[in-house]
Amino acid sequence: MQDYSIKSIRNEFKSKGVFYTPKELGEKLKSFVDVEYKNVYDPTCGRGYLLSVFGDDVVKYGQEVDEEALKEAKINLDNFIGEVGDTIKEDKFKDMKFDLIVANPPFSIKYEPTKELEEDERFKDLPCLAPASKADYMFIAHCLAKLKDSGQAIILNFPGILYRKAREYKIRKYLVDNNFIEKVIHIKGDTFIDTKIATCILVLKKQRTDNNVLFVDTENDLEYLATYEEVVQNDYTLSVSNYVIKEEEKEVVDPVELQKNAHEAFRNKIIKELEFTRMVCVLEGWDFKSYVMDILSLVHSFLD
Repeated sequence: MQDYSIKSIRNEFKSKGVFYTPKELGEKLKSFVDVEYKNVYDPTCGRGYLLSVFGDDVVKYGQEVDEEALKEAKINLDNFIGEVGDTIKEDKFKDMKFDLIVANPPFSIKYEPTKELEEDERFKDLPCLAPASKADYMFIAHCLAKLKDSGQAIILNFPGILYRKAREYKIRKYLVDNNFIEKVIHIKGDTFIDTKIATCILVLKKQRTDNNVLFVDTENDLEYLATYEEVVQNDYTLSVSNYVIKEEEKEVVDPVELQKNAHEAFRNKIIKELEFTRMVCVLEGWDFKSYVMDILSLVHSFLD
């Protein structure tokens, strides 16, 4: 029997674009939902772990390239409609849009940009297709295209999408300029089983009342609401660390206590020096009293 343990999934199936998605990730993505929904869609649903956190009354839709994984999702999920196929190449829910989309697409996998994809309804408004070596923004654009105007998409991504240049820069700029990005959330490494690297979550909406972007650092429990103009000034970089800066804790210093401690330290140093000098004078037969009087004379000079 094939081993589908947490430890083995990524190593065995990474080259095929099949990834293990822990259930706790589904709970995390769900925690950012703030729209009403009757249905939820996962474009790379795997075995259905993201969808499993939603109640039986919610209609669940999913597409998955791995037929065996989809069979398992159909067994495990209630009120679920699943289709087999490569999501980028062929949208199996072509005539549908969804209230809510949750996704954990494979990070930076290769795909084949084609003329057909350039003309595809999902991608035709993009300034360009994503680079052939990194399909991340193809999945993001797919999610946006499948979203109802009143809906919300919550997508786990590799952080490189937030700052990489060239084609990805152009698509990122398009998303910001069209006010589709509501939140960018930093997730530290090891937050989820089998996800050692830091990740990020993009929250997308089509109809928004403002053009600000909320940056959330879950590692340090910090947030920053950036204006559209600030994002433009940052050359459309969306790295959370560019906006959320952790303030270093400053030590509160009491000047009276500081002077008191300095005085005590200075006094103790004088005592030790005098004790040492007296010991040397006794051993060498020197006049210790004369030495002390010289020190006293020096001290008195500061009183004048």
